[in-house]
Amino acid sequence: MARSGRSRTRTLAPPVGYAESKFDGALQAHNTNTGYLSEDFCADFHGRPLTDGSVTIEHTRRDSIIPFDGDLSVPFNGHTYVSTIRNYSRPMEDNPPSHLALVLPTDDAAVTDAIARTNPSRPSLIPLEYLQDLKDIPKLLRDVERIRNRKLALNLTPKELANQNLLFQFGLLPLIDDVQRLLHFQHYANKRLEELNKLYSPLGLRRSIRVGKASNHMTRSNVTTGLGYATVSCKRETITRGEKWVTVRWKPTVIPAWSKSDEGRIRKAREVASGLTPEGISQGLWELLPWSFIVDWFTNLGDFAILHSNTVPAQSGSYNVMQHTLTTDTYRVDSFANTVFSAGAAAAIRGGGGTVTLETKRRACPTHVSLSAFLPFLGDNRLSILGSLFVQRFK
Repeated sequence: MARSGRSRTRTLAPPVGYAESKFDGALQAHNTNTGYLSEDFCADFHGRPLTDGSVTIEHTRRDSIIPFDGDLSVPFNGHTYVSTIRNYSRPMEDNPPSHLALVLPTDDAAVTDAIARTNPSRPSLIPLEYLQDLKDIPKLLRDVERIRNRKLALNLTPKELANQNLLFQFGLLPLIDDVQRLLHFQHYANKRLEELNKLYSPLGLRRSIRVGKASNHMTRSNVTTGLGYATVSCKRETITRGEKWVTVRWKPTVIPAWSKSDEGRIRKAREVASGLTPEGISQGLWELLPWSFIVDWFTNLGDFAILHSNTVPAQSGSYNVMQHTLTTDTYRVDSFANTVFSAGAAAAIRGGGGTVTLETKRRACPTHVSLSAFLPFLGDNRLSILGSLFVQRFK
């Protein structure tokens, strides 16, 4: 059968429940539950040729909703207003959940990031960064000596504080990180040797890399809905969490005449991990360029530059971008009231609230990578850097 798309849906019927209103015994309205307890949706591809394809799976669950129950009878101006409510959950069902916006990389940017981070030719150490560290050590020592004077530290100007923060962010922290990586060089070399062994195996090298994780939150108060001659006021809290990861498969383009125990393969693993390769030199040059870190915040140019590194002859393919998103809508009842007159509460009505969940699992299969630009997530660390740069330049 030729390859084609398909979709499937499965639902679970709602429980029997209703809310009806009567005016002097005459029926005015009768509403029943309509939302499904659960809804499952799947869209994918089937048929030949058998290849990876896009998949979307959605699950909606309303089975934790607490239904409304009760009887409301309000005499007013010689008339009787009656509402009868039995196992009624439609007010929550009529507000289907939807995912809040999340700051995650686009699929193309995610694939670019994953290829750069899994390329067997990528360096683990950057030699040019160590040279920069050696150059900065004397200045670091002088500034540490100055800060040791507590009186001086308390009298630093805003510009001097900004300078110290930038020195900490771009001098001390990178130095500590580089020293740690140097101390763990043998670990990096061993891991790279494992990758090379998998690369030259019949199945090739398969890596899975998480490229983003995000969450969003929204709270809405005084969400009011009608229950015949009664109203209920709720607080609705929506939380969305999502993560994205990429799987990449690498195949060698040239099979060297090595075995797992060959010194040649061990030397190649150490050479690539040490960064004494064209890739390590080019990445070091990029890192030493002024303002390159700002470019990396807004684009994937730094990753894009290492995509075609080929010290270890290999080719990537079969990109699968996975995303898992979960949204919970939680309802909490604040109060009941009747609509016949402003005073008084509909104390005879009980229940309400609960949680509705929407879960989406998605797989995309991009066929290319591209240079991308995006709005970065500015956390506390990046905001402090931008603030220090602003103070340094304009104060």
